[in-house]
Amino acid sequence: MTPRTLRSITGMGLATALMAAFTPATQTAPPLSPSHTTLMSSLEEVETNPEDNELLLVMDASGSMSESDDSDTVRIEAARDALHSVVDDLDDDLSVGLRVFSAQGETSNDAACQDSDLAVEIGSDNRDDLRDAIDSYDAVGDKTPIAYALEEAAGDLGAEGNRTIVLVSDGQENCAPDPCEVAQTITDKGIDLAIHTVGYSVDDEARQDLECIAQAGNGEYFDADDAETLNNTLQRLSLRAFQPFQLEGEPVEGAADIADAPALEPGQYVDTWKEGPQYYRIPRTMENSSLHVGASAIHNDTSSFDPLTVALGTEDAGSWETYRGGSYSTNDQLCSQVNLYEGTNDAALRVRSDQVTVFPDPEEEETDCNSADELILQLEAISNEDPNAYVGQPVEFVVTEEPEVANMTELPSVAEGGIHEYQWQSLEVDQEQSEELLGGNSFNNAPTLEAGGAYSSEIYPGESLVYKIPVEWGQHLQAQLETPGRAEFGPDLTVDRGFRLQIYSPHRGLIQHTTQAQGQEGKYYGLTNYDEPKLWQNMTHPVRWANRASPNAGHNDMEFASTAGDYYILVSQSEVNSDQQVAVPFDLVVDTFGEVEGEPQYATASATNTEDDDDAVAAEPTQPAEAVTPNVGDAERTGLSTTQTVFLGIGIAGLLLLVIGAFVLYRVLKTRNRSSY
Repeated sequence: MTPRTLRSITGMGLATALMAAFTPATQTAPPLSPSHTTLMSSLEEVETNPEDNELLLVMDASGSMSESDDSDTVRIEAARDALHSVVDDLDDDLSVGLRVFSAQGETSNDAACQDSDLAVEIGSDNRDDLRDAIDSYDAVGDKTPIAYALEEAAGDLGAEGNRTIVLVSDGQENCAPDPCEVAQTITDKGIDLAIHTVGYSVDDEARQDLECIAQAGNGEYFDADDAETLNNTLQRLSLRAFQPFQLEGEPVEGAADIADAPALEPGQYVDTWKEGPQYYRIPRTMENSSLHVGASAIHNDTSSFDPLTVALGTEDAGSWETYRGGSYSTNDQLCSQVNLYEGTNDAALRVRSDQVTVFPDPEEEETDCNSADELILQLEAISNEDPNAYVGQPVEFVVTEEPEVANMTELPSVAEGGIHEYQWQSLEVDQEQSEELLGGNSFNNAPTLEAGGAYSSEIYPGESLVYKIPVEWGQHLQAQLETPGRAEFGPDLTVDRGFRLQIYSPHRGLIQHTTQAQGQEGKYYGLTNYDEPKLWQNMTHPVRWANRASPNAGHNDMEFASTAGDYYILVSQSEVNSDQQVAVPFDLVVDTFGEVEGEPQYATASATNTEDDDDAVAAEPTQPAEAVTPNVGDAERTGLSTTQTVFLGIGIAGLLLLVIGAFVLYRVLKTRNRSSY
């Protein structure tokens, strides 16, 4: 781990933050060919426009802002300096506005309670206007009309794109109406935005008000008592305010009854959890095909034990009761079932993802699951504490159909043994060649890593960063991450948090082991130990088609290492004790090992609803890596960002570092040619 100063950490973290507000999330998705005869297809790229995203800063200009904080910094001076830094470093095509409240000085009570002005309209190419407005506003107001400022701010924002309000105040509402009710009214109207609040040296009553506003406004509240805390908390807030974990797909609505379930073609979809189970139909368009469904969701922060269940079955299934006590199903009437489940509260992670697969097993007799022309997908959110805890929250799922394998007898058998029977290969790290690379905020925009590459970044409490790396048939993947001792980045840090280095299949299935490979020094999970550097390691079995038929001993340690393609690496840190807003730097190295072998040849598919099955012939070898990504085509896409993800702070002074790092990274990413799926 190379030494880093807090300043260098800050720059990268803040770059991440603003980039999420204004950088498009790129989705590359190769569809199956129209005839479904091969896995080859052209690539389509779907991306959002950063110019559609808007940020509105709402600043308190009441008289108390002329006082000093606990670090003897005058609050209004810190605000001006930070805002100037924002303006100086923002790219010209990014849309930002400034609203201030309580800036008019002595006025009547009625006028003071409507004292809020849009100092600069939201837009680009308005930097000179912003600079003038920053210099001209002062801490002179008699009232703190937060509710009125919020009502006006909601009208300032456009109707589309990612919209974020960051409200900073050092006091309590002392006008009418109730600002919490106003925030709730805004969200009840369906206005899709997040309101994040920061209490700058506030008392308990003001804190309660600001917390309520953030909760009602789909945002988060943060305390800041001094300049250093403001600085650190803004780094964390910026990451979550502008780059929450994204769930994306074509909007679809599941049905409460199987009879009304919508039919889904291979593709990527997004729905919201309902009260009770929701159903979808997945027609099989090719005989003897494998069907994969990968589901991703964000867990509710009230409990890590809430199972979010995903199941495949036939319409004739006698029972859809899913196993509630752990990760996998014991209901033999279902074809495949998994729970998106976390085991302990202290190490609970926001992102949950896993897959269910139904496939023709050459070693087993034909079953209804393998031969049915149509399967039923069930999603159900089960909360142990609140039955409606997940209602309305997004879930993303990917449906893929993989053709029958024509050369099955020539393929390698299931990989032998558990991971403890394999040897960990040493991963050499050349720190001088390490590349700073920000992880994605979604499976859909994960940056591509190169085998043998070394990378560095940082992570905040409650965050998950996603990377991807191509793995061929016959190869296995290794990932290694190192975190430093606290002396390098946060000497005052006093808490440990849950940490994970996870690997997911191309279908978003979680690959995790109950044992370690020979020579493997680090685990993929555990609590951080900030006194000393710590090593985290994870790997897969060699990728073989037959692995999907491996025995299940409680964890899918090999079952999901059964498709070549982009494997995802998720670096996550839990949010427990998130009051200490310090970014933890890390070094990541990845590599693939083994001969490329065992590539299946897919049969040309004859449709399941035709009578002539004699036309199926062996196809030419294909690029199976492209089979695992859905066709989103030109369908309407909706990006749903969880507002349940913890936003761990905002600071006024931190805006300076936020934008400096963001500007540089934005320029880099604009010119980056992302590798396709």
